[in-house]
Amino acid sequence: MSTSNRAEVVSFLLNIKYIIQDDKCLIRFLRPEYIDTASQLGIDQKDVIEEIKSLSVEDYFRGPSKDRDLKSGDVWEFGKQILGHEVYIKLVLKGNKKEQWLTVLSFHFPEFKITYPFRNM
Repeated sequence: MSTSNRAEVVSFLLNIKYIIQDDKCLIRFLRPEYIDTASQLGIDQKDVIEEIKSLSVEDYFRGPSKDRDLKSGDVWEFGKQILGHEVYIKLVLKGNKKEQWLTVLSFHFPEFKITYPFRNM
């Protein structure tokens, strides 16, 4: 498990906002956990993108780290309060400096306790 400093998290969040703005964000919508969470919250793909764009340093959980299923890219994990519910968000940034893509690997209610290293500091 890797933990970044505040500046690294800020840099990552700024980067993903530019990528989303350039419409280079993919979401795995067919995962049952996502469908269940989105249904219970009453949100759609556009809402998910807006929630990701609004992530802050305080929402950071851990990363970057390697994912057991991915061949490339670093995984970053966040938790966020959405409509009164905590949601686990797992993102991966792939590509190179010229061409990057953001993939939302997870967006669901957490299956474990999320700790926030930059909250209440």
